[in-house]
Amino acid sequence: MSRPFFRPTAAATYDPTAVRVRVPPREAEALDLLVRGLTDKEIERAMGLRPGVAKMYLRSARQRVGLDNRVQLALWWQQNRGDYASLHRC
Repeated sequence: MSRPFFRPTAAATYDPTAVRVRVPPREAEALDLLVRGLTDKEIERAMGLRPGVAKMYLRSARQRVGLDNRVQLALWWQQNRGDYASLHRC
């Protein structure tokens, strides 16, 4: 008995942890603070940003990776930031 031919679709194989995207250094810093549980206002204060900029950084990163919310973004960054740490060391 042979197995039926199966070709997985993109939706069936989507894995956000496998997504490799370029994360600019300031966005990476904002993501680190997000993982620590800071709010947008606290991130802006910690990074010395104008109001609304932290939200813009996080929205940009979330859309680039294709995630729906901050929690998913924080989990994705927590799982993947090691891959990016070496890119941002000087």
